[in-house]
Amino acid sequence: MYQKINEITDRLFQDIEMTEEAMALKEELTADLNERFSDLLAEGVSEDEAARRISADLEDFGELTGSFPRRQQSLMPISPDSLPVGGISEIHVRLGRDDLRVLPSEDQRIHLSLTGDPEAQWHSAQDGQVLTLEIVRPDEVNRAGDTPQTLSGWILKTLNSMVSYPRHEHCQGTLFVPAGWHGSMDIGTGSGDVDIDLPLSALSVHSGSGDVSIRAYEGCQKVRVNSASGDIRLNGSAMSVNLNATSGDIEMSGRADCSLRVSTTSGDADLLQVQTDVLVCKTTSGDLTFSGEAREIDYKAVSGDISLSLSGPLRQITGSAVSGDADIVLHDRQPASARATTVSGRVQISCQEGPHAAQISLKSVSGNIKVM
Repeated sequence: MYQKINEITDRLFQDIEMTEEAMALKEELTADLNERFSDLLAEGVSEDEAARRISADLEDFGELTGSFPRRQQSLMPISPDSLPVGGISEIHVRLGRDDLRVLPSEDQRIHLSLTGDPEAQWHSAQDGQVLTLEIVRPDEVNRAGDTPQTLSGWILKTLNSMVSYPRHEHCQGTLFVPAGWHGSMDIGTGSGDVDIDLPLSALSVHSGSGDVSIRAYEGCQKVRVNSASGDIRLNGSAMSVNLNATSGDIEMSGRADCSLRVSTTSGDADLLQVQTDVLVCKTTSGDLTFSGEAREIDYKAVSGDISLSLSGPLRQITGSAVSGDADIVLHDRQPASARATTVSGRVQISCQEGPHAAQISLKSVSGNIKVM
């Protein structure tokens, strides 16, 4: 019915073998999204904004299709070491133990380089508007076996290969992409570090133990990073940001205009000088520190501590903790609603210039509560 919805569903299913089950799911999803799109247009939302909202709601769609078989791609060595960017809207990069840097190029071609292991090669495959790149060695090609059907399976296979494959010299891959290209990138790495400094419309990074460093630019719609034990560092601006780490630490400064979602298990999160509309943070045993502006905040902690230092307009804070402490400082005199619950942790709210028509609701079982 709507071309924009067809484009969205085509992107979602572009890597999936279109079995009967996949076709049925795609048809059902397309019908549902067309109805949602029609409702948004009836509310006065523009077509571009309606498409953006629907795309944002589908960021976890991969969980529904994780069991579907993927289209097999035969990656071949790249010669010469550059490719025209025309017609490419997405770039997928798969790494093992090697590092990756993504930087702007000065022309309209994608340039690739490798330093370190002389046996390492860039391999590529293109399917429509999607370009897939991978760093491989000759013995890895011969012993690769079946292609994993999911990105998580690919990362697990990469980590296992570090034991089964002969030891190789570490190398660094550099990917130069035209600065005026505003497509999306999807990067998966086992233990290699990733460093990205390039204007993009959307970025997704999945890391095993490698560190991820990103500079986001004005106009970026979405940044999503998942890391097992690697650290995440983000600086810059994007519409929505989603950062998830298990044992790695998270550092961020800059803006997430619509929403910022942060989740850690045992790693710490330092969000300093950040501006966002909605902040949602979850931590198990790691500590979370936030300073800056956020209109709405929702935090959940088990044993980790929460520290919020807030300035600018504020509508609402909602928080809950089991044994972690929460320190909240409101720097500006402004209307605000704060609701926090704790079991055995401490909650302290400090209003630097005094609250103005503030509504504060605090509950505790055995923890201390202090309002200043």
